[in-house]
Amino acid sequence: MKVGQIVFLHQGGDLRVGRITAASQSTFEVEQPSGQRSHHGSARIARTSEKNVPTTAALVAYEDELRELIDQIDLDATWTLCRGDGPERIWTLDELAGLALPSPGPSSEDSMAWVLYRDRVYFRALEPLGSSAADASPIRRFTARPEDEVVSDKATRLAAAEHARRLDAMTAWLRTATAETPKSAEALELIESLEVLALWDDERPAGETARTVMRRLGPKSPEGDGTAAFRRLVDIGVYSDHENLWLRRSKLPREFPPDVLAEAEVLATRVVELEKRKDYRHLETVSIDDEYTTEIDDAFAYAPGERPLVYVFIADPAAWIGEGSLVDQEAQRRAATLYIPEGKVTMLPERIAEDAASLVTGQDREAMAFVFEVDDRGHVTNLEIEDALIRVDYALPYKDVDAILKGREHPLRSMLLALHAIADRLRAERRRQGSITLDRRDVSVHRLPDGKVDVTVYRTDDPARRLVAEFMIQTSCHAAIFCRERRVPAVYRGQAPPDERPVLPEGRPLAGYELQNILKTMRRAELSTEPLSHAGLGLPCYTQVTSPLRRYQDLLMQRQLRHVVRRGVPRWSEHELLSHFDALEAVAGTMREVERESRRFWILRHLEARVGQRVRCEVLRLLGKRVVVELMDFGVQAVHPTPSRTPNPGDTLVLMLKAVEARRDKITLG
Repeated sequence: MKVGQIVFLHQGGDLRVGRITAASQSTFEVEQPSGQRSHHGSARIARTSEKNVPTTAALVAYEDELRELIDQIDLDATWTLCRGDGPERIWTLDELAGLALPSPGPSSEDSMAWVLYRDRVYFRALEPLGSSAADASPIRRFTARPEDEVVSDKATRLAAAEHARRLDAMTAWLRTATAETPKSAEALELIESLEVLALWDDERPAGETARTVMRRLGPKSPEGDGTAAFRRLVDIGVYSDHENLWLRRSKLPREFPPDVLAEAEVLATRVVELEKRKDYRHLETVSIDDEYTTEIDDAFAYAPGERPLVYVFIADPAAWIGEGSLVDQEAQRRAATLYIPEGKVTMLPERIAEDAASLVTGQDREAMAFVFEVDDRGHVTNLEIEDALIRVDYALPYKDVDAILKGREHPLRSMLLALHAIADRLRAERRRQGSITLDRRDVSVHRLPDGKVDVTVYRTDDPARRLVAEFMIQTSCHAAIFCRERRVPAVYRGQAPPDERPVLPEGRPLAGYELQNILKTMRRAELSTEPLSHAGLGLPCYTQVTSPLRRYQDLLMQRQLRHVVRRGVPRWSEHELLSHFDALEAVAGTMREVERESRRFWILRHLEARVGQRVRCEVLRLLGKRVVVELMDFGVQAVHPTPSRTPNPGDTLVLMLKAVEARRDKITLG
């Protein structure tokens, strides 16, 4: 090659024009139109031209000439002319330039070569495009590509161009977007991709658009792409800073469809069937619940006498919700009410769950009555299941019932004491049958309207909770016995006994490490259409019926019982019931995970404001050079380096909260 000769250098998917200013055996000095000079090996040179220019100014003028010619070239029209001669016809570069441009010459061939280098859709080169440094001949050969290939590649190119256009639009929108910025179609597409990245932070293809756009706007965040995407969603008002990502990942439904809400309003106006129900409105009746409970499933009454009776009333949503109705279908899809600290997502619309079918105070309500006779030894000697009409007189939170049982004056004190004594006898009998009662610490977590988090540690075996739990257990047990004795198809929950019965402490809740060790020995509960025994509860059989407002499985069993009580025959076969339960169990597993992780997130949010404080921690187990501890007043676990003196499980350490990051699920103790 000669000094002054025009060459074209490879530059990504394009060419860069220059002129030779010096040459040796292996390298060439090339000047660009900007005047900058650089050295290159022969492999970098894509094409040599027949054109020579003496100066930088002449190089600039030649580049301008080439670009003007390029604007005149219509490759699609040139290909249309060529394809008529068939795919075997070989075209030289000068022939193609002659078809596309009016005047022959080096500039025409160079501009055509430049266009063919950029655009490989229409013609196939029979040699590499352009010359090598060793072969300066400008003649190169081409064939017109078949129509189907051209059509396919044009579609691909159009799609790529459209993708690039969308990315440009997304980048421009996100660069300045706020919560008030209008959202175009491209913005909505980007938001979907940002959500995928924020929720999963993995290599899902749906998140790649968000990665690309964020890279265009700046370097990768040290927090990771998932966190960066989350912060972008907060900035544009799609997420709140406290967004529950576990709930979003689960895809569990939250809002009720309008047609379901409309149907619920209609269903709630039905007239109560007074004549078909036994009237128990004369009994003083009480509901006992958590102070946050609004779906009231159960209530109690007591009739003293020679044969004292215990009445357990269970809400009867089956009376309101038609089988197969829109409300019923939505309840089945949801499976249960989801309880998370920022609120609950009800299984049934509020108009039904918290009003028409809920056992609210002072209102006539339909219920299923389970009427027990219990002897002095804690044996249920008789059970009646009835359609009932009731009116709840008192709604008491657990803490108030505990206070009443300890001596506070209340009109229901004598009744509550009697119910508590009967519950203790029933529980003692279950313990004689081998039940394993896990008296432990638990925690309730609620986000309050002012944004604060209420974290309350309580004992699961407090007197009021024990009273309610015992009668719920007995109701479920004797509903199962009712089905077993009458051969009514039912879905039972059974549990095999552990290989070795655990030793339980008396008079105190289990320590965290004790609870973990016991849970390791317990067998998983299983569903069956056979009346299996339940070793953990010390019962011959067990089925869930006490929460029909909050669990669809309970609603199904309630319908089965109602059908038998009213018509003498079951509604469903074993197979039909079990098929419903299997699908519901899968959803229930997802809900448990969301509830567990949501609760942990909000406890950590609560702890973020307590960094620098000292906390009591119970050692649960050793983990190599670290220990797993539970923050005793908050019910969450953390991992901490082993202290200089190796502790034992059950030891209490007082540690400082050095750092807490709820969004990253991180607790640092020191």
